[in-house]
Amino acid sequence: MSVRLGPRDMWALLWVAQMGGVPVDVLGELLAAWPGSRSNRVRPGSSEVNAYRVAQRWREAGRTIEENLRPVPGPYWVVVEKDTASALLGFRVPEYLPSPMLAAHTKALARLRLHLAAGKSEDTWISERVLRHRNGFQTRPGESMPHLHDAHWTDDLGHLHAIEVELTRKGSAEARAMLQAAYDAAAEVGATQLIYYCGSEEVRTRVRSAGEHLKYHDGGPEVRARNASHILFRPESGVVLSAAGGAAS
Repeated sequence: MSVRLGPRDMWALLWVAQMGGVPVDVLGELLAAWPGSRSNRVRPGSSEVNAYRVAQRWREAGRTIEENLRPVPGPYWVVVEKDTASALLGFRVPEYLPSPMLAAHTKALARLRLHLAAGKSEDTWISERVLRHRNGFQTRPGESMPHLHDAHWTDDLGHLHAIEVELTRKGSAEARAMLQAAYDAAAEVGATQLIYYCGSEEVRTRVRSAGEHLKYHDGGPEVRARNASHILFRPESGVVLSAAGGAAS
């Protein structure tokens, strides 16, 4: 028996393919935020059972990998298999198999995307996977890759923001080099802001300290660092997950 997938399925499959994969609890939040729904309010936990049903249907349709991946403790991950992901994205991609460190970062980034751009058109959020393709980033052994932001987000006023999610505290020298590379890349694409969403106040403090050594460009982006642990690590009950014009302070 063939499995029929509707508009919400295809919209969500594209969203997940852009990210690489998401745990099934985040999939539940995503499905609740579908633009075709009557409301884009996400009720944490209320849609998780439905997400498991949807994930099983996708698997039966051959759209996701069959393995129950759990790279980090918690629900299993939904990963769009590479041929489906390639067809949805319009370019060839390898299979996404998250390591524990990559999974934690991807999950946090997915939660941030829901917070900033849930219910918005896909082109308001450009994922790292898509940015990598658009910039033609290919490296050979011994070559370094130009800095790639975690995402680009365009707000309701049309302002472009370079997005970085930082979960762990870096050493001072590494933090300065990281911030300078991210700033230079943001200036090159004409971003209004370079925003670091940090996993703790300690991480935010280190990013702000690194900013004191930044070499600014004329007309370059504003640099912001925020403690976003409440967004990155747990959903917010009853909150409309879309930003109304401009970046949140």
